[in-house]
Amino acid sequence: MLKQDNPFEILAKGYEDILHTVIDNIKNKDKEVERSANTDILIKLFGWFLENNIQPPEKCAKYVAELIKNGTITHSIEKSKGFSNKGYESAMTCLDIFNLVLQGQTLNQSIEKHAKDNHIKSTEIYERLESHGETAYKMIDTVWDTPLNPKQQLDINSILTYTKN
Repeated sequence: MLKQDNPFEILAKGYEDILHTVIDNIKNKDKEVERSANTDILIKLFGWFLENNIQPPEKCAKYVAELIKNGTITHSIEKSKGFSNKGYESAMTCLDIFNLVLQGQTLNQSIEKHAKDNHIKSTEIYERLESHGETAYKMIDTVWDTPLNPKQQLDINSILTYTKN
């Protein structure tokens, strides 16, 4: 009996192929307008992976991390109409919270600081941790320069366990 292809997996594979092409286009375009349009597509597709709890392709995650580091992508990026960047925003919030906790702040201090700095409610941050924390955790190796040590992994796992309860 032949195994039928899962339409969702086929879609994810197609989006992965598109992502690689978009990244190549961004790198090869001279005009800012073309790079900006391709970056917008990149963010939308990256968001689709996050919203569907699928780990984004490694090349894409590393490139998005590079764009975040150099300031091309920020939290204040304008959202295009008709597409929700909720998954992307949630994963980035989770990574920010993880980073603050790993720097020595308690979870509550980290959430309150992030909420104040970004003008959102702390309850929204808890919801983001609950819904996208696992995805953000899986992205750490591809997004952050340094892998987590065992204690840091335990700290983040504790956060994820706490937010699930």
